[in-house]
Order: sequence, then C-alpha cells, then structure tokens
Amino acid sequence: MHIVNEQKLIEGREKDEFDKLMKKVMSARNAFAHGRFSSDQEHVWLSYFEGTPRKQELTDEYHTEIETLLREAVSKAYALAVKIGAKRPPAVQHAR
Repeated sequence: MHIVNEQKLIEGREKDEFDKLMKKVMSARNAFAHGRFSSDQEHVWLSYFEGTPRKQELTDEYHTEIETLLREAVSKAYALAVKIGAKRPPAVQHAR
C-alpha cells in the first residue's frame, strides 16, 4: 500500500475497495495460517481468532468464496504491477 499511496496508482473509491480487498485476503491468510482444523466426522471446521474467537465450516461454498477473493486480489494486484512497469510473464504451458 505504501507504493500505491506514494505513486498515487489508485485513489478514491477504487483505492478504498482495494484496501478492503487486501484486508480480506490477509484475514483469510491469517485464519488458514494460524487457525486450527477440526472435524466432527461429518464436517471440517477452521477455528481462528480475529477480534473474537471464530469458527468457519469448510464447505464447497466457502472454498469457492475464498477462491473468488484470491482471484480478484491477484487480478487487481497484477493490474497495479503493470501500471508501474511489470511485464507480462510468458504463457505457461500446462503439462498434459
């Protein structure tokens, strides 16, 4: 965010939305990195602390939500990187 602010890469509402997006990414990262997984034989849970103790069931819907969040964050961060001169990486060849 220091570079974003210093170079005024985004401002106003767009910057506020980017800030919120990055905070959500860090929150998810911290939950998965520092939380504890548990199971009751039918469900898997992630327990973590964020202001207060929290417990999230790890459902397909939740995983889709996290994947969507991370894809959006990568896309927006990449757009900022291009603004400051990053080059597009060569196309990745997928193994078959």
